[in-house]
Amino acid sequence: MVGGWRPGAGDREGREARYRVIPERLGVTARWMDRVAATWDTRLSAIKRLAEGE
Repeated sequence: MVGGWRPGAGDREGREARYRVIPERLGVTARWMDRVAATWDTRLSAIKRLAEGE
């Protein structure tokens, strides 16, 4: 789930959940994942520089 927003729809029956993808939402989800990945790359690079004393 992305900030309360879901890239798909789901149905729940007891403990079982079945999800289906809503294609129109995949682009938004992919862009969000790209931003998160870039943020982590920046953070990990900073940690590496600190650890290596650069």
